Amino acid sequence: MNLKNLKLEFFHIRKAFLVYGHGWAYLYYRYIVAPKIFRLKTPLDRPINYSDLSVHILTCHRDLLMFIWSLASFYRHGEMIGQVVVHNDGSLTAADQRLIKRLFPSVAIYQTSDFLKDYQSNFNNYQILNDFRANYKKFSFKKLIDPYFVSTKSFRLVIDSDLFWFGPPIIIKQALDSSDDKSLMQQNNIPIYVSFKDGSRVADYLAQANSGIVFYRQESFDLEKLAEFLTKLDTKVEKNLYFADQLGYAYSLKNLSFLPPEIYPIKSPWTNEISIKHYTGPRRSLFYVEGVKRLAKEILNIK
Repeated sequence: MNLKNLKLEFFHIRKAFLVYGHGWAYLYYRYIVAPKIFRLKTPLDRPINYSDLSVHILTCHRDLLMFIWSLASFYRHGEMIGQVVVHNDGSLTAADQRLIKRLFPSVAIYQTSDFLKDYQSNFNNYQILNDFRANYKKFSFKKLIDPYFVSTKSFRLVIDSDLFWFGPPIIIKQALDSSDDKSLMQQNNIPIYVSFKDGSRVADYLAQANSGIVFYRQESFDLEKLAEFLTKLDTKVEKNLYFADQLGYAYSLKNLSFLPPEIYPIKSPWTNEISIKHYTGPRRSLFYVEGVKRLAKEILNIK
């Protein structure tokens, strides 16, 4: 663990003790219970039951433990199982990838470093997509651009590796089964804006979008709108680059609706109504205290 990651882990430990009051529980579930998933002998994936759906997760070496728990909970409670594509941000080691394939044999691992080589010819009419993907190394552009081109399926589900799936995602499944062309995203607790070169910013409604969960049909992702968004984006502001994925999706998706935050929350007390909870960076310790604690018995097969 490098110094940066060590400081981050001390931040989570300190917050677990001083803010949430569950420091000892965090240490137990983070360092004793959660790593047991690495030693499982039985695969955790399930057969594909939606052949025209692809599920995309961008992850990294630092988040490997959390990612594996998140994906295990998806297979446990997701119900609609498509082809899962794990996008390696470039930091997953060969050992990491062997572990992922052992626990989830059916997943495909895509090397994001190959993206421009593999799909550059697809950008003939959208050179700006190529330019952003080539010039900006942040995760946001890999998450925003890659799933559309890497998949040949009609439906895409793009999910973060810090989600915990506690129950069936009924609303997402309804959208998948419906003939409507509805697109879905999570809803932020507070609006998050990005600014454009002319001094304007995204509309208030779009600023509610969070890309922890993104569901869309291929034809509902408007590449013309995405190219327009990237052309207008003020790249001199670091925040704009960081949040480009969620605002880029919101700007480009047709017929966008937000998932109800009481069922698909980012920040809320635990309730039995929750289907999927998004444990963003500031609340990462809760991923282990709430998520691992609740699902450890069924995922680890602890009697």
